[in-house]
Amino acid sequence: MGIAFGQCHQRAPSQQLDTIAEACTWIIIGILAIFLVEFVLQLLLFGPRWLLHWGHAIDVVVVSVSFVLELVLKSTGAEELVGLLVFVRLWRLARVVYTSRQLGEMEHGRDVEHLLQHIEKLQQELRASQGEAAQLRRRLEGVTDTGGMQR
Repeated sequence: MGIAFGQCHQRAPSQQLDTIAEACTWIIIGILAIFLVEFVLQLLLFGPRWLLHWGHAIDVVVVSVSFVLELVLKSTGAEELVGLLVFVRLWRLARVVYTSRQLGEMEHGRDVEHLLQHIEKLQQELRASQGEAAQLRRRLEGVTDTGGMQR
């Protein structure tokens, strides 16, 4: 009885890991399928010119290769392709990080442009205020030169 319990106890974690791995595989395939649908929709929306941007083309290749490799790994259990799959996904991650950085720089550029426009507006207002102050100073000098009487 002790042996049977020990054997069951040893198999349970392995079965749980297999179940978790199976669920993760299907989740990954589902996410990749969503990306593929997104690419098809973008292609329909923006036309073939959308693929001319190297970043979009790389994304399509990486996601497509990942999708196919996941299906191949699922059906054949070919673990030697795992390294290639990891490389392809890391490439996509690098792409996402690069794109995020570009978007941040674009946003920063827009902020700088907005601030420069605001500075220009403030400088114009300052020049106008300085002109008004000069006029008031001249009027005040005219009033004080005549002994407080205006002409």
